[in-house]
Amino acid sequence: MSEFDEDAEREKLRKQFEQDKRKRESTERMSELLLQGATMTDTHCDTCSDPLFRYEGQEFCPTCQVRTDEQRSGDTPRSATDTQQATADAESSEPPETTASTQIEIEDETAPSEDHTEPTTDTTTTDTSATAADVPSDPDLSTARQSLVTTITRFAKHAETTEDPDRARKFLAATEDAATALDALNQASK
Repeated sequence: MSEFDEDAEREKLRKQFEQDKRKRESTERMSELLLQGATMTDTHCDTCSDPLFRYEGQEFCPTCQVRTDEQRSGDTPRSATDTQQATADAESSEPPETTASTQIEIEDETAPSEDHTEPTTDTTTTDTSATAADVPSDPDLSTARQSLVTTITRFAKHAETTEDPDRARKFLAATEDAATALDALNQASK
């Protein structure tokens, strides 16, 4: 029996490591897109919950798009333009199914967070404004930085108000990813 338990534990750790690796890769892709001039929006992908980006008038999810490209061909082009165009094409066929679930989640989550929004947002915005002022940047990076701060604040509030531990973990993971992207953006701006 002990061998079975060891094997199960190894498998569990291997899966966790792979999941962590995918999260790191996703965060790196988001950071690269921000540095290339894409803007992170306040909306998130219904499939993977990663933030959607806007570049040249097109919104896309870098995580889902990369997965779609990898399934289509073995060697994935890593240029931002290829990624964004393929994502826009992929998303244009999916929204009818996912739009309703997004609206339901937004309506459910917005009501409780409105009660707690004002004090926390002011504090977070002030702290981040000081950080943003310390780092020289252009307007595009300021917009991306503010979008990341908004994302961090929103997911932290959702994690605080939800009663489902699994959902809270997901919100905290999204908060951590956004914080990592913000840190990478700040480091790249220096």
